[in-house]
Amino acid sequence: MSSKELISHDEKLVENVAELLGLQAHILEEVRSWSPQALPGVQTLFRGETYVSRDLISPTVRGCPSCLRGDVTSDQIQPEGQMVMQGHWQLRYTEMCLHHSQPLVPLWKVANLWSRYDFATRLRKIADDIMSDRLYPPIQPISPYDFWLGERLSTGSDVTWLSTQATDTAATFCRLLGAELIRVMPDVESIEEPARAVGFDVARSGPEAIRQALRNLSSAASGPHDGTRVAFGHLYRWLAHDAADDPRCDTYREIVREVILETWAIPAGEVVLGKPLLARRLHSVAS
Repeated sequence: MSSKELISHDEKLVENVAELLGLQAHILEEVRSWSPQALPGVQTLFRGETYVSRDLISPTVRGCPSCLRGDVTSDQIQPEGQMVMQGHWQLRYTEMCLHHSQPLVPLWKVANLWSRYDFATRLRKIADDIMSDRLYPPIQPISPYDFWLGERLSTGSDVTWLSTQATDTAATFCRLLGAELIRVMPDVESIEEPARAVGFDVARSGPEAIRQALRNLSSAASGPHDGTRVAFGHLYRWLAHDAADDPRCDTYREIVREVILETWAIPAGEVVLGKPLLARRLHSVAS
């Protein structure tokens, strides 16, 4: 049995493994959905959604040491033979273990793909560290963002406005919006929530809450040369450049664009987040 073919989701090999383990078809599909499946180009299928491969495939493999240690229930089998790696640990947007209130930690970093996913070998090398608490991070509060992402990945359920958006774009938007909001907060040093949580608290409620947060950012950019790039920082750069060709981000772009047009005196003909302005909406003193 080739581990390379198994990692690559070779159909015949997967069927053989399912037959060997007695897995029913629906259970097999559930198991496979938690393992990244390569798609054409640089995309990956995971939990029924398409991601950029780097969102899931990285030389650094992360995990929760508490979960791995909890897998060990028998002294008749080597610890690494009982530990189970969980697929969502590798999604870059997952930061916390919901069961133990601990951040995920790097377990190993290996460049070679096949060696990286030789879990038995890798876990054997760090088993003593896992069993002796040497890898354990401090407990941290779990934010509504972490619960949202965990529920969305595990069941597909999402009762927030973000249910209409792809998981990767929603997570990125929350993080970038949150970082900009934290940047302008008066007591920024006292903020304990991570950027992803701050942004999620706004984005979960939908466009009007997002627009109000963007207006607050606009008000904070009050210098004589401040504009959209200063007001919205990395969020603007993501929408204008990094994700410019991703139509899944059009909803976010349109929300930001509307706030820009109601705030700044943009001349007709100028392109704002990919769309030319047909007619001026606001006038400046000069115009």
